[in-house]
Amino acid sequence: NFAQRSIMERNTQLAAGQFMSGNPDMIAMNTTGADAGRYLFTPFETGQAGIQRTDLATGVTRTLWRSPSAGAHVSFDASVWTPWGTYLTAEESWSGNADSGVTGNTSGYGRLFEVTNPLKPTGTVDIVQRNAVARVSHEGLQFDSLGRMYYIDETNGGALYRFESAAGIGEHYFDGG
Repeated sequence: NFAQRSIMERNTQLAAGQFMSGNPDMIAMNTTGADAGRYLFTPFETGQAGIQRTDLATGVTRTLWRSPSAGAHVSFDASVWTPWGTYLTAEESWSGNADSGVTGNTSGYGRLFEVTNPLKPTGTVDIVQRNAVARVSHEGLQFDSLGRMYYIDETNGGALYRFESAAGIGEHYFDGG
């Protein structure tokens, strides 16, 4: 005795003029703040990555942010709401031709991004690359009750990492750790 319904569909979004490059992957819900539980965030795992936000109160899905061009940001996969009220996603892709300077990574991809104001109107959010963690083929992100962040590298034999912030929970979380 259950029911299910589709709350987002690519062709409907495209017909409404919304950017939706396809392959929505992970989801995260905002779990803190006055509107906790109201929004779902979904990244696009494509060659022109982006993030959409679904308002569960109104049923409206909008593209929150999109890469300015194909190849600039690729294969967003990871998706998590932070304990301090921001949203994280990361690239699962490990291929490319830019030199990142990280041992073992010959691409410019595998980056972690934070949307620092994810509840602002679509098209006005700020997305910041966070360099405190290694560039890997990100598959998942999660925080424990002490604020430590765990992330998975699905290449190189599959590794699990833990990041502990020197600054603790909050806007300076990625300043070092």
